[in-house]
Amino acid sequence: MTLKVKITLGFVALLGLLLGVGSYALYALQQLDRAAAAALQANIRAAQPAPRRATPDAPGAARQVAPQLNAVPADNEAVPQSLRQAESSLAAARRTEAVARTAPQGRQCLLALLAASSLLLLAGALAVPGLATRSLRRLLAAIRKADQQDFTGSIPAGTAGELGQVAQAFNHVLAQLRDYRTSTVAQFRAERDRLTSVVNALDEGLLVVDEHRRIIVANPVMSHLLGLPAAQLTGHLATEVAARSEQAARLLAHLEVPAAQRPAGAPMLALPQPGGGEAYYHLLAKAVMSTNDFTQQKETVGAVLTLRDVSEYRRLDQVKWRFLSTVSQELHGPLALMQLSLHRLEASQAGPLTPEQHNIVYTLARENKHLLKVVHELLDVSQLEQGTIQLNFQVARLPELVQFVVDTIRPQLQPKRLALEVEVPAALPAVRADVEKTTWVLLSLLANAIRYAHLQDTLRIRAGLLPDGQHVQVAVQDQGPGIAPDRQELIFQRFTQVPGQGGSGLGLSIAREFMTSQGGQLGVVSEPGQGSTFVLTLPVSRG
Repeated sequence: MTLKVKITLGFVALLGLLLGVGSYALYALQQLDRAAAAALQANIRAAQPAPRRATPDAPGAARQVAPQLNAVPADNEAVPQSLRQAESSLAAARRTEAVARTAPQGRQCLLALLAASSLLLLAGALAVPGLATRSLRRLLAAIRKADQQDFTGSIPAGTAGELGQVAQAFNHVLAQLRDYRTSTVAQFRAERDRLTSVVNALDEGLLVVDEHRRIIVANPVMSHLLGLPAAQLTGHLATEVAARSEQAARLLAHLEVPAAQRPAGAPMLALPQPGGGEAYYHLLAKAVMSTNDFTQQKETVGAVLTLRDVSEYRRLDQVKWRFLSTVSQELHGPLALMQLSLHRLEASQAGPLTPEQHNIVYTLARENKHLLKVVHELLDVSQLEQGTIQLNFQVARLPELVQFVVDTIRPQLQPKRLALEVEVPAALPAVRADVEKTTWVLLSLLANAIRYAHLQDTLRIRAGLLPDGQHVQVAVQDQGPGIAPDRQELIFQRFTQVPGQGGSGLGLSIAREFMTSQGGQLGVVSEPGQGSTFVLTLPVSRG
């Protein structure tokens, strides 16, 4: 209920009370008039010497009796007692007549007062609420304009009293808000222009989206790479932009990948160039977090996509790997020949050896074998980098593949008297894999497990179908020293070695790339002092 309605209802209630009191007063006067008339008639009847027929004109009867009474001397003792009583009754009748004449006059005055008061109250009910709420309506209108970021409104401060003071105070607040907004907008524009200059000067592509996947920033480099003008990027939803450009669709698809599933490193993205050919970019997608002031929790408010041109680095990298491939191929022949010759010497095919010579030949053969392994790994890595590695996919059954690996690796279990447990169900579905590469990965994992195992440890190989029914998982578990959490991803990077252990640092890197190229994965679950479990997956064959 509004204030105007409340005031109007108050006036209406007051008017109703006044009408009620006036009606009661009129009723009381009417009753008094009737009572006076009845008393006058009674006095006249009492003043008459003999019963006569009642006349309705009581004052007229009193006037008829009055001359008779006035003609009798007041001190005449011979006046009958009845005449004296009539004189007394006549005096009372005159007084009653005066009261009776007063009642109509009072009724008329009361009616006039009631009419005047009712008119005044009615006028107040119509005028006062509007006057009382006019300033409040102006204040409300100004507040609503301010709520809509319009601080130009004000309230006329001509009203005296408290409402005038409120109007002056509100106008002062509006003036301060206008000044603050002007200065804030100027600062914001200056910061925006400065930030825009910095963003436009970047030599990397930059794209910023809000929490609704609406693009809010796209610098010129990004517009050039996507082949779309800034007007078709800024302010549009990512889905709309993706529908216009295939390159934008490839880029924005990375926003749909959950942060936990994104690769640790920046993925490589090849984009065609206007002049022909392709340029390579590192794509980095990072969520923008903000703290909610109410819940005090981190919330995602957008994402930033950057494209960094690494074409020159990739070209140099290709040159490096071609060089390593050439060197490795050149080294492979002599090292293989040396290994064959050392085996002939160990077998005494060139004559008997002394114990000291035999030890020397054994040491040389061991180190030469290590060099051959490094050369093979370098060749594999260079082929992976150059994209020249050949994969021979075929339908394979894991029980048979694992059994071949176990038979091959079993002789290496004897020096440490290790036990090997195999749990591979025969009913597992066939997988689509490169048997040679997968065998190499399993042998490499088991060789690492043997290297880090303690005396009389137990190694385990387990396999099973994943819940999605699309992949088969193979786990190789050891009881070695374990791997710290902060190094579990580092060990899959090239040339990263486990502290205190030998190796080239290439085996696990090559193994992961072999599995990834086959549509599978390779990871590790480990805790220091609790051993490690390397897990690889392979897709189920559709054939």
